[in-house]
Amino acid sequence: EYFCLQGEPILEKSNEELIELAKKEGIPVVEDFMTSFDIISADEAFLTGTAAEVIPMRSLDDKLIGDGTMGPMTRKLIALFRDETTRGTPFSAAAATS
Repeated sequence: EYFCLQGEPILEKSNEELIELAKKEGIPVVEDFMTSFDIISADEAFLTGTAAEVIPMRSLDDKLIGDGTMGPMTRKLIALFRDETTRGTPFSAAAATS
């Protein structure tokens, strides 16, 4: 399963896109509040952001997450996100001027 933090809508555009991609791939997604313990206890974790896109988390508060390396789910989600973003966003000059 892919668990993600709930947050401010303006801050989570990359996360929102990643959630949709995960759902399209049939990956169960759970949005909920998480504690530090939840993250440290996870097999793997990652962060999303506009500039960072999707990056794996190695540790939190000097405690390893999983084995401290990028896990298979993170690797898959990075590949899905990059594939989607390299296609670009359709743009219409007519829509921009109206």
